[in-house]
Amino acid sequence: MTASVPLLRIDLGRVSYAKAYAVQKSLAAARREGAVPDALILCEHDPVITCGRRTRKEDIARAACPVEWIDRGGGATYHGPGQVVGYPILALSGVGAVGRYLRFLEEILIDVLTSFDLPAKCGGQTGVWIRGKKVVSIGIALRRGVTMHGFSLNVNTDLFPFRSIRPCGLDPQVITSMKELLGRPVDFDAVKERIWEGFSSRLSGRKIVTAAG
Repeated sequence: MTASVPLLRIDLGRVSYAKAYAVQKSLAAARREGAVPDALILCEHDPVITCGRRTRKEDIARAACPVEWIDRGGGATYHGPGQVVGYPILALSGVGAVGRYLRFLEEILIDVLTSFDLPAKCGGQTGVWIRGKKVVSIGIALRRGVTMHGFSLNVNTDLFPFRSIRPCGLDPQVITSMKELLGRPVDFDAVKERIWEGFSSRLSGRKIVTAAG
C-alpha cells in the first residue's frame, strides 16, 4: 500500500441496520469492480440484535429487540445507541489473510482503548477484552476478496439489552463498555476520530477522504 491511496471516511450517524447494510453492499460491490478505494463506515444503530452464522436459536430465545439474521461470522450480538459500529470495506489483499485481518482489527481497537488508559488485549476468542470483560465484538464476511461487516465497540452503550441474549454464546455479564470501565461517559466523537486515525496509520498512512453515506 502507498500513502497516496485514499481511505474513504463515511459517517452514517445513527441509522437503522437495514440502511447501513444496504450502504455496505453497494460500496462493497463498487470496491470489487475497482470503482472506489477502500472505505471505513462508522455509525450507531437503532436497537437491534444481529445473528451471525454461529448463532444458536437458544442464544436469542429471550431477545428483547428486533432480530436480523446476517451473513457474517460469529454469534449473536446487540447493537444500539452509544456503540460505535465499524464496517471496513477493504480489498483483503491489502491487509493479508482472514486471520491476519482479524488481528488487524483487534490491534487498531486495542490502540484506541489504550489511548483512553484502558488496558485492552486479545482474549481467548476473537474480540477485545479488558480485565476479563469483552468490550469489542468482531464478525466479518469476505466476498470475492472484499470485506464486509466488522466490529462494534461499546462506548456509552446501555448494557441491559445484552442480558436478553447470550452474546457470542457468552454469559451476558461478561460484556462491558468504556463508560462502565472508566466510571464516566466518554466523548463519542473522539473515539470515532481515533478509530479513523488508527485505520489510516495501519494502512500505511492512508489519506482519509470524507465521503457522503
